[in-house]
Amino acid sequence: MNIRRGLQRLSATIWTGLAIIGLMMTLAVASDPFRAGDMSKAIEVTLIGVVVSLGLGYGGHKLVCWIIQGFTSDRSL
Repeated sequence: MNIRRGLQRLSATIWTGLAIIGLMMTLAVASDPFRAGDMSKAIEVTLIGVVVSLGLGYGGHKLVCWIIQGFTSDRSL
């Protein structure tokens, strides 16, 4: 099952990259309220962005792994 492992590693790499891009976008969006002095809004935007980015990254990877496992299981061969 080396194909499965390789596809799962590729999925992890892609979803990690997307999560990092989401985190960078979060920091870019949160910088405007921070510069304006609205710390509560900056913290709120940052927390929401971090949770969404990491949640989508982890959830997307798990979904792809579940699909890969279904297509590469012994029953489908």
